[in-house]
Amino acid sequence: MNTNYVTTFFENEIKTTVILILSQLTGLILAPLSIIAPLFIWLTFKDRYSMVDYYARQMINFSLHMLVMALIPIALMTIHPYYAATIIIPALITIVFNIICLVKISKGEKFHFPYTFKIIKGLSH
Repeated sequence: MNTNYVTTFFENEIKTTVILILSQLTGLILAPLSIIAPLFIWLTFKDRYSMVDYYARQMINFSLHMLVMALIPIALMTIHPYYAATIIIPALITIVFNIICLVKISKGEKFHFPYTFKIIKGLSH
């Protein structure tokens, strides 16, 4: 693969931010990736792009919040197996808010992930 293409691709702040937001969806496959992928992108590009810095901080907090929300249905499954169906709720919330965020970014507007607790204080704006 041509390394020049990869370098020029990440020279655009909007594209890098879109990759950041889409990286959170990797958590739908393997939960820790929803935190690790945005954290890696944030550590790599936080000094270069202010937009990446802003959204990565929010996404890491949002990912931690959704991870905690996913643990609730797992705990409820010990009461009754029918609660397993509720595990899809955090996944749907993640998908919906990521789509809204992508639309706002494409319009040039700022988006704040709602219903998140500032779990990591240094990662909040």
